Amino acid sequence: MRSRALGLVLGGLVVAANANPTQERPRWQSVGVPNVGRVSFAVARPSGRGPFPTVIILHGSHGFAVEYLDLAREFARRGVLAVAVCWFSGGAGEGRRFVKSLNCPAGTPAMPRADSDQAFATIDSVVAAVRAMPDSRDDQIALFGHSRGGGAVETYMLRGGRVQAGILDSAGYPAEADLSHLSAPILILHGVSNSPSDGGSALSDVTRARAFEASLRAAHKPVEAHYYPNGTHNGIFASRVQHKDEVRRILQFMHRRFH
Repeated sequence: MRSRALGLVLGGLVVAANANPTQERPRWQSVGVPNVGRVSFAVARPSGRGPFPTVIILHGSHGFAVEYLDLAREFARRGVLAVAVCWFSGGAGEGRRFVKSLNCPAGTPAMPRADSDQAFATIDSVVAAVRAMPDSRDDQIALFGHSRGGGAVETYMLRGGRVQAGILDSAGYPAEADLSHLSAPILILHGVSNSPSDGGSALSDVTRARAFEASLRAAHKPVEAHYYPNGTHNGIFASRVQHKDEVRRILQFMHRRFH
């Protein structure tokens, strides 16, 4: 565990600790991913003395967006080092209407399958880069993923990826999953409504989320879950009430699991 601290950092931009982070223009940091290319990310650092518990944020199929930077800043204001990753370029699907899209730097890899080797290698390289940051608690790293990002987090953890917690937000789930390599706790947050007009698909149907939760419990794996009866696939962006509740639950989950 490290103790060296910096100022407030947003994508490599050092600003005053009392500045309003929502008014800062992020600058990119990047990491090389073997056989894939370079992936960029922005880092929001809390004020005060580090190192800090850390969350890495992966966007959904709709692509990188302002909302992911805002989410990172929101976590940072609550004492969590937050890393918003532009893990693939472009975006697709009905979910794009719920976010304000941002272009990734030139050369960012194209969208992979959530369960692909490319997705695993990308997350693994980002995790290694974040773990090496002086302000990151290398023993308190969580992955958060929305939709396709959630599926990538799930696959990474099921394949034994080295993180201490995972948060799956309206993710897609396989019909069956090998849980033998899973050791870190998982939080499932899922909107019950899954209309294709909201960006949902058969993979993200709530019945699959509940089945995955049940399989974790049957295997005595640590899992927490909350389902939003009126929530949609992109409810974290479409509903202020759901957004606020999800952030609260994520922070409480990290506090319980890391302390």
